[in-house]
Amino acid sequence: LRIESERYAEESIALSLEPGAQRMALKDIRTVPYTLQPDINNALQFLPGVITMNELTNELNVRGGNPDQNLVLLEDVPVYYPFHLFGLAGAFNPDLVGEVFFSPGGFSARYGNRLSSVLNVRAHSPQKPLEISSDLSMLSADLTASGRVNNKLEWILSGRRSYAEQVFK
Repeated sequence: LRIESERYAEESIALSLEPGAQRMALKDIRTVPYTLQPDINNALQFLPGVITMNELTNELNVRGGNPDQNLVLLEDVPVYYPFHLFGLAGAFNPDLVGEVFFSPGGFSARYGNRLSSVLNVRAHSPQKPLEISSDLSMLSADLTASGRVNNKLEWILSGRRSYAEQVFK
């Protein structure tokens, strides 16, 4: 008996085949209960083995590891310290997120010397010539515009305006 499989060239597919890996779309992140606005880190806290040890930040402790043992990638580029004070807002605008791939252990050595987890965030891929979305919460106002030109060029522009300076005056 011989069992064969195709080799996947795309990193996101390879990550999703690892044990315990989770794939979350934007609609999954928005359905998780949140305080002031949807956030990837808040959504990940509902997964088994993921907690935050401190209420002042939204740093993730995965399976007993420290927050600095997690690798966070945006389109396969490392993002350093994607956590915010008091855990109110995340580093990634939810409208910018297309899919999130999360592996809480058992991942390949190609991700470096991280011990706890790998979080790979993929940006939203527009399907129409122009897509506009906005979000207004008690913490900030977000606006995202994206588009596709002749199926060859994709563009995305996203901004967030926080009300923090008004709160802390």
